[in-house]
Amino acid sequence: MADYDFSQLNDKEFEVLANDLLSNLLAQRIERFKPGKDSGVDGRFFSLSGDEVILQCKHYIKTGYAGLFSKLKKTELPNLRKLRPKQYYLITSVPLSRKNKQDIRSLLSPFITEDNDIFGQEDLNDLLSRYPQIEEKHYKLWISSTTVLERIVNNAIKGRSKHEINRFHKS
Repeated sequence: MADYDFSQLNDKEFEVLANDLLSNLLAQRIERFKPGKDSGVDGRFFSLSGDEVILQCKHYIKTGYAGLFSKLKKTELPNLRKLRPKQYYLITSVPLSRKNKQDIRSLLSPFITEDNDIFGQEDLNDLLSRYPQIEEKHYKLWISSTTVLERIVNNAIKGRSKHEINRFHKS
């Protein structure tokens, strides 16, 4: 299982990773936008009822939870009040406790209604385990991971072995 802290990614790379993971989880194409001031929107899609759903990524590994919460209160909450999305997902590289998620949900209510709409470091690692193709796509994550490198190197050998076993059973 992956156990990344995401420090090897810059802000834009983290945003792309987060959008890829949520796109797979939600089975939904998520729009991304060019780098720069985003007014609180790093990704978005529209629900079946036509409501805008917003994703915001916060790569605050260096400032930790205190820096993240301060930024949410100072900048993101006013942005949300202007945008008024029907649903909002927050994705962060910061490790989060149950209490952290509850505090964030309270702060960003009514835009976040469930703790499940907040993804911390542990959640992202769980999703990477669930979607190994995304882990492979984001090479900066696994370049130092022996598990992923072994999987890539041994993939051809495993494929040929399975083929030979199937051929043997058919004869």
